[in-house]
Amino acid sequence: MARNTAKLLMHPRTGDRLVVLEEATDPWGEFRFEILTNVVTAPPEDHVHIAQAERLEVLAGTLNVRIGGRVHVLRAGAAITIPPGTPHAVWNVDPERTRTRGEFRPALDMQRQMEAMFRDTAPRAVR
Repeated sequence: MARNTAKLLMHPRTGDRLVVLEEATDPWGEFRFEILTNVVTAPPEDHVHIAQAERLEVLAGTLNVRIGGRVHVLRAGAAITIPPGTPHAVWNVDPERTRTRGEFRPALDMQRQMEAMFRDTAPRAVR
């Protein structure tokens, strides 16, 4: 189960914004969010969510998503779902603001992890 919210967190170092659209009130429900960024980044290392599907929809700007070694360029209006257990990486390539809506199913503890990343500049492990 999820609860509609409008929580906004700003990353202290990059200025990226995390908007919590629906809080995960049940770890087996979903967590929905938006990320707004204009920080262009290099491709990060792949990571895996063992038991979660991750869906990304680009609302503005351009985002690169590497899934299983293949890079997908997502522009406004494009969406992609990353199945559980699939190595992937996501990074912004647009110097203009990129706005991405995302969700994790099941939520598990992703809301807590993402909020921690936006409150702290120390890198965090992603499951």
